[in-house]
Amino acid sequence: MVRLKRFVNPHREANTYVVYKNTTAVIIDVGNINTSILLDFLDQNNLHLDSVFLTHEHADHCCGVDGLANFLDFKLYCSEECGVNMRMPKLNFSKYLEDIDDFNLRKEATYIRQNTILYVDSSAIKCHEVKGHSPGSMAYEIENILFTGDTFMQTKTPLSFPNSSKSHYNLSIKKIKKIINKSTLICPGHGIIYNFLDSSR
Repeated sequence: MVRLKRFVNPHREANTYVVYKNTTAVIIDVGNINTSILLDFLDQNNLHLDSVFLTHEHADHCCGVDGLANFLDFKLYCSEECGVNMRMPKLNFSKYLEDIDDFNLRKEATYIRQNTILYVDSSAIKCHEVKGHSPGSMAYEIENILFTGDTFMQTKTPLSFPNSSKSHYNLSIKKIKKIINKSTLICPGHGIIYNFLDSSR
């Protein structure tokens, strides 16, 4: 069974998750958290970082990737749309933010898509396309945990961005509701970890 640690980034209180089993870890999203916090946690728990998975291309979820890559060698996974948009300040929205400098993410990425399954230390990571909030949005399923990014949260998902799509979002919500069950833990892009049956959604 995997273990889980949630960190809250300063900008918009976006979540970064460290998921680990034995001595291997993966990270879901890296915002503007101080890199040393993640490095210290990995070191204190004797963890090797295998990979980082991005839920989508917005700056509050990916601006810290290159900073982490300055210290650690890891694989980066995201959708192709995320991989393209995260390299342009206008599309990762860093151009419009005051507390995050403009950036074009440099770390090389491996693209994943709907139904991609990756294995890290025998744990399956199932990938689900959940477009709507952004074109590159993905959700990741690891055991009974679903990392939903900004697509599925206890608060309302913003759909006012230039490349958001309400029709795609509605389809993604239907898809997510088919995945979850009474034991599923939802790890959203913002807000606390919760069980779907205990929420108001």
